[in-house]
Order: sequence, then C-alpha cells, then structure tokens
Amino acid sequence: SPLLHYQNNMLLTTKKRRIWPYVLLGFVLVFGYVSFAAYTFISSIKQNPAKLLETNFVQNIIKKKVGEENAGLFSFAPHVLGLQKSRTFLILFLNDTEIRPGGGFIGAYATVKMDGGKAEVLKIEGTEIIDKAADREKLQDPPQILKDQLKVTKWFLRDSNWSPDFAVNAERALDFYTRENGVAHEEIDTVVGITTEVLESLLKKTGSLTIDGITFNSENVVETLEHEVEYGYADGDTPFAERKKILEPLMHAILGKVAGDVFKSPDLYFDMIKKLGNEKNILVYSRDAEFQKLIEAQNFDGRIDAVAGDYLMWVDANLAALKTDHAIERSLTKKLVRLDNGSYDSVVTMNYLHKGTFDWRTTRYRDYARVYVPKGSFLNSVTVSDNGGTAIMVSDEDQGEEGPHAWFGVFFVVEPGHSKAVTFAYTLPTHAVLSIQSGSYALFVQKQVGTGAPRLTLDLDFDKTISSADPAEVSEKWGDAVYSFNTDLAVDREFGVKF
Repeated sequence: SPLLHYQNNMLLTTKKRRIWPYVLLGFVLVFGYVSFAAYTFISSIKQNPAKLLETNFVQNIIKKKVGEENAGLFSFAPHVLGLQKSRTFLILFLNDTEIRPGGGFIGAYATVKMDGGKAEVLKIEGTEIIDKAADREKLQDPPQILKDQLKVTKWFLRDSNWSPDFAVNAERALDFYTRENGVAHEEIDTVVGITTEVLESLLKKTGSLTIDGITFNSENVVETLEHEVEYGYADGDTPFAERKKILEPLMHAILGKVAGDVFKSPDLYFDMIKKLGNEKNILVYSRDAEFQKLIEAQNFDGRIDAVAGDYLMWVDANLAALKTDHAIERSLTKKLVRLDNGSYDSVVTMNYLHKGTFDWRTTRYRDYARVYVPKGSFLNSVTVSDNGGTAIMVSDEDQGEEGPHAWFGVFFVVEPGHSKAVTFAYTLPTHAVLSIQSGSYALFVQKQVGTGAPRLTLDLDFDKTISSADPAEVSEKWGDAVYSFNTDLAVDREFGVKF
C-alpha cells in the first residue's frame, strides 16, 4: 500500500549510514595540499608568506605559475592554512542526490583546525551521530513542511540548510552545531560546503582507480561507493563494522595521484577549484570580515543577490524521497506577458522528468518547490500538470519572504517514469513595470546549489520593440517585441533588454 511503501522509504532513509566522512577529509586534504604548494613556494623566499603574497613581485610570479585568472585564489592560502592566525572550519557535505534548498542533505561533517600550515582533524562523522546525541530541549522547532513531510518535531543540523542562501545556512549550521554541543564549536569561524561534484571532479583528474577489485571513475564513484558501503560488503567476508574500509584506500589512491600532479600542473587544479566555485559546488562563509571579502570576490559565497530589476530562483527540497534526485531531469521556463492595464504577468514553469525506477536509492519524487521572485509580486495561481495533461489548480500553496525577495511554494509528487510541470503565475511589482516603461528590463536568474545545469528558456513579450539585448538573440529573432533565449543554469545568469 502507499502508506507501507512510504514507511519503508522512511525506514531505509533512517537506516542508511553516511558514507562521506572520508570523502570530506579527502577533499580537505586536496584543497589543503594545493594551498600548501603555494605556501612552500612562497616560504622558499624566507619571508613572511602571508605578507609576501601582497607584493607585486610575488603576484607576478604567481600569475605566471597558475594563470592570471587564478591568481586571486592564492589570497586564500594564508587564511586556509592558518598562517596569520589559527582557523577552525566546519565542513559540510551536501549530498545533492537528495537535494535541499542549500545544496543537498547534510549527511556528514568535519571539524578541522589549521594552524601555521598544520591540519588537525578534530571530528569527522555522520550528522546522525551528533543529532542523536543532542539535547532536544536546546533545539528549535523546524519549518512546518518538515514537520508534515519528515515527521520530525525538532530541527537538527542535518536539515539546517533550508535557505538557498549559503551565508544564512552557515550561520544556522553554526547555531545548531553549538546547540548540539559540537566539538570546538566556540572556535569555529568558517563554514565550507561541498557537493558530490567535487569528488567526481577529482576522479576526472586522476582517471579510473581500482581498489580491492572495484573500479571507480568519475561517472560511477558516488553510486558505487553508496552501494558498496550499504550492500556490497555483505557479498564478501567483510564484517558489518568494517564495511567502510574501502573508503580509506580509495582516498589514499586519489590523493597519491593528485599530490604529484599539483606540483607539476598547479594551474589545472586551480582551474578546477575555480570552476567548482563558480558552479556553486564549493561554498565558503567566514565570520572573519577580511576573509569573507576574499570569498565574495572569488564568487564562493553562494548568496542570494539583491537586484533592482526582475529576479528568479527556483528552489527544490527532496523530502523523504531517498536519493532520487540522481534520476530527475529539470528544465525551467519563464514567460512574460503584458496586460491591458500596463502591468506584466510572469509565468514560471519547472518541468520534472523522473527517469528512474523503484530501487534501493530511488523512489517516487517527493518535492517541495519554491520560486523566489521580487518583493511585491502578487501570486495569481499555482498549477501542477502530469505528463502534459490537464493542469490542476493548487489551493494549499505557501507564501513568504526571505532577504530581498518573496517566495511561493508547493509540495507535489512525481512517480518513476512520469513527468510533471509545476507553474507559478504572478504579477510583477510596480518597480519592475516602471523600469520597462522607462526603456529597460533586467533579469537575474540564480542557480540553486547542487542542481547541475538544468535548461533555462526565456520567452518575454514586452509588447514594445526591442532595440538591443545582452546576451543577444539569434539574428533571425531581432526587431520584434519578444526576447527569446535558451541556455542552462550551470551558473547564475544575467539578462538585459533595452527598448
């Protein structure tokens, strides 16, 4: 029955152990190794490496070594390595196969102290351990949707990334970590979030690796690790308590290959880190104002941006649907229509195609979707259609505000092998209309952390002739009142139209 299936799903979710501690540690070591390469190079000049980084002489050497576009990342080295002062990091693994507003379910965390270039791992474990040991009297009540769909009465660290803004999530994670009496909670000043793309990117650099007869590559590493740790170990003589032993030799093998490559081709690894940051697979937040300015300059901050024009961000939350996001294909469409009274209606639709079947990590997709829009927008309707059929009007939608934007939300389910289209129709606020009337329109579309590169299609009918646009349409579409553009959301996108 549906109820029994749901209970089984919840049991599986509860039972699943978090396999990511070694993955987290591995990434920390790789990132540290890259930074240490920089530190070793600078130290050879026998001056204060932190201050030396700021000199023109060293900056020119750095640009030649790693490329001018990556030189800014070198400014991270003194902070990451704790050269100016010791620094303690809370590192969160964001499992994007179980998407959450801030990138993915937090299955594991690590607390790492850096002091004078030396790393000390203070704690590394699954979040279920710290959450289970927490004093529930110190915990907050969760958002209502989590109460309804996850059947929880308290808000734990594992669910703390409920905002699409990483700075908000980082502060909340630190608060929850403190409430749950996490190790060195009073010392932590910086939070780092990473997605599964980081591990896959490392395997792309190293190539395939075979550990204990199992071959890992960038395409299969996440699924293979999950299956081996949860089920595969039982096929051999490995006792339950040692089911994770394959993780350590895998990470040693990755680091062994990366270590040599970093010194031979540091620019390749800086390119990788910068790309991961731009695509929101590495996120950093620091309470240290100086470090935070560097983070924002390198686009690693993962903030919701305040903009003067139109704004759009679609945010999904997998609620008790196992790791089903690996099987979900998304495409986002935004239409704009001018009304007779001079205002503009925006119609935003996300199409979900469930390409999976029921298995050990895949089930029906249970999603809570929110669309973030300019404050002052007026919601007209929410509809859900199945496989292109008749749209069903939703009457139990949510509304709210966060930071500089408003949001509308709805919960729905997609069965394996099916598709659904979820549409929010709303009227733009007065300031956006006045901007169009004055001769220009600006749109900023932000990507949700952990969502890969869903397709984005714009079909904006202004009912007035467009004189220019950036990015430009194909030439065949010039000279009319409609701006049509197709791209992806691998990164945040900006659009500008003039009339």
